[in-house]
Amino acid sequence: MQNSRLTTIVTQTAGSDIPSIHSVTLIDSLLGSHRRGEMLMLLATEKVAKEKYIKRNDESAEKLAKELAAYEKIIDTDAEKKLIGEFKSAWGAYLAEYPKIKELALQEVSGEDTSKQILGASSKSFNLALAALEGLEKVNIEQSHKESWLGENIQIAETLR
Repeated sequence: MQNSRLTTIVTQTAGSDIPSIHSVTLIDSLLGSHRRGEMLMLLATEKVAKEKYIKRNDESAEKLAKELAAYEKIIDTDAEKKLIGEFKSAWGAYLAEYPKIKELALQEVSGEDTSKQILGASSKSFNLALAALEGLEKVNIEQSHKESWLGENIQIAETLR
């Protein structure tokens, strides 16, 4: 009986918890990479450099979409479902602002207009996306910790038998 419970815990941890933590961490990294690319695109002085950052951001967004789709397949708690919904909403709002920022960079517009664009809705939605990812990391780590603790207690109980 205890071995069956222990096997279930190990299977859950290896099959969902650890991959979930990995996915959320990768999504977080890709989101940060996209934002850095956006800033570098605005700071670049040559068109070739701006286009390089645009291409890199397109690649980051594509990788993020693929990782997000993979992660959604292993979501197994209501808390994760809620937080991933918050992330997707914020990510969508952020992506809606990105073409405006890209256009400002390509037109080499700087100053107050660019500052307002980058610090306005783009920044707000980016921060909301980050907050949702931080929540997902916390939920997944707590879930993994709880299951590890349960597994350890089962093993201790078996040893004391």
